[in-house]
Amino acid sequence: MKLIVALLVLILSGMSASSHKDNCKCSPASSSDRTSWGHQNVIIKKEEVFKSLRGKVVQESDGKALGGVLVEVYDKPEGLLLDWKEREARKAQQRRIAACVTGPDGQFCFLNIPPGKYELRSSRPIEWDPTSLHVTVAPRDRRAVRSKIIVSLHASQ
Repeated sequence: MKLIVALLVLILSGMSASSHKDNCKCSPASSSDRTSWGHQNVIIKKEEVFKSLRGKVVQESDGKALGGVLVEVYDKPEGLLLDWKEREARKAQQRRIAACVTGPDGQFCFLNIPPGKYELRSSRPIEWDPTSLHVTVAPRDRRAVRSKIIVSLHASQ
């Protein structure tokens, strides 16, 4: 009986993981894809703790999904909270953990990101300011939220 229960748990957990993965149409980014800088960098600190890094990139003006957005995950996000000069100096110390390019639905997801604090950086070439979010991931924290992260990109001035 214990074996049957264990097998059911394994099967069900595999199904939910695969269906989650199938819903995300974010394509792997190449190692040469890098942040496109706009007029200004929008920085937001998210107070929630998230179970995972998944969400959607939308236009700030009307909430429509944005495809073709490079979404990157960087370690050492503490520099985001400093003034611009110190922030720029700290960028050289950061390491890109993961990256993808959103499909037409604007969705992104990063599976198996270990617990910690990260910079979730989103940018799209031409006419868009990049947005950086300071986020905390804690998959096993029961207080962490399962909600998607909504990233709003602003049109450059």
